[in-house]
Amino acid sequence: MSNWSFAQLQAFVAYKAAYRGIHVEIVDARYSSQACSRCGSIEKRNRVSQSVFSCKHCGYQQNADLNAADNLASRARCVTGGLAVKQAIVSRLRT
Repeated sequence: MSNWSFAQLQAFVAYKAAYRGIHVEIVDARYSSQACSRCGSIEKRNRVSQSVFSCKHCGYQQNADLNAADNLASRARCVTGGLAVKQAIVSRLRT
């Protein structure tokens, strides 16, 4: 997968989701790792390290990837009008 372009990966995800009847919403990812998912403050220093997010404005701390994922989920809800995006995506194994 490391050789795939983001556009190709996006196309694969959209194709597989459409096959399953799942809607895919594309959102702008800019500053999602620097923005606080609690107060919305955007600052480069909020991203303390690769794995640590600490908001300089409100003090909120979280795993950096989870914080960025919360921001992207929030952006998707704004676009779709309340889509539940924090549901686990798993396939059920056939027995």
